[in-house]
Amino acid sequence: MQGKRPVDLCNGGVVWSCCVPRNAEPSKQAMVKEALCGRTYMRDAKVVGGVSAKFGHQPWQAAIVKRSFLSQKISCGGALINDKWVLTAAHCVDRTPASNLRVRLGEHNIRDTTERYPHEEYTVRRKIVNEGFDRRNFVNDIALLELAQPVIYREHIIPICLPEKGANFTGELATVAGWGRVKYGQSYMPSSLQKVDVQVIDNEVCRSWFKEKGRREQIFNTMLCAGYKDGGRDSCQGDSGGPLVLKKNGRAQLIGLVSWGVQCALPNLPGVYTRVSEYVDWVEIYINRKNKGDLLTINPAVTNTAVSKTEQQREKDVKAADNGGDKQEQSSSSSAISVAASVRRR
Repeated sequence: MQGKRPVDLCNGGVVWSCCVPRNAEPSKQAMVKEALCGRTYMRDAKVVGGVSAKFGHQPWQAAIVKRSFLSQKISCGGALINDKWVLTAAHCVDRTPASNLRVRLGEHNIRDTTERYPHEEYTVRRKIVNEGFDRRNFVNDIALLELAQPVIYREHIIPICLPEKGANFTGELATVAGWGRVKYGQSYMPSSLQKVDVQVIDNEVCRSWFKEKGRREQIFNTMLCAGYKDGGRDSCQGDSGGPLVLKKNGRAQLIGLVSWGVQCALPNLPGVYTRVSEYVDWVEIYINRKNKGDLLTINPAVTNTAVSKTEQQREKDVKAADNGGDKQEQSSSSSAISVAASVRRR
């Protein structure tokens, strides 16, 4: 994507969350005026080896917190894309009412209350699950969360850029981050945000690798594979919805959302992500429509087994979301191959 400009929206597995609330008011010194998406503003934000991301190096990283009567827990990741909206995986939020969701920004170590700047937690005004999401094969595994209050950008809370529509990142080295397991099957969950570099793999190559292992899962064109033929580096359980990030010319772009995989880091079975560049128009319908007036006319990002909708139906979906409805219509196809039991949501 050399020379192409990312979309700038700046201006416009279970981890128990820390039981100690952070009520300290964030320092005004940490505020960033006229922040640019995909930029890091922490003066000490460089990573020095290892797998732990340094504080403030992933300022767009969101933690999706699910609340119940007696507890709350970080169940997924997400990415801040402007001062009101967070992108995450549909399977993370489709069965949870918006009133039971919280979005935590600026988090790093979930058990440390003495970090340089405190995290900030936001209630969710509404959620919008992609109307073509299908749990049987994880097609269209993407959702938007609208925050009840606008975010004030700070050194450790900055939005990420969206990629150019339809952009292809095959062969690029990208970074995925989250609080998920560092090894498949183990119960230990890290306290600090973890990150790992993975290579974006051509979809046809990815499909051939899966076939070599006797797998029947479908890799749709709206999905993206990232990892290595030999395995060893991957996202894992608890990382779902988290960002797959590519940096170009000092700016970070959100190219994928952690979606699904077969266990973690196995040879020939890379992680599978939602390909964000196929959903830029879908995102902009909701986050920009008040500024643009009419709904955009778009080609659906749904392919193969997913069922597209008419623009009239899309407008109804938008109105339903505006009314605060949590239940989203999902399209599916009877011909879809169900994801096998050994496939795990991330």
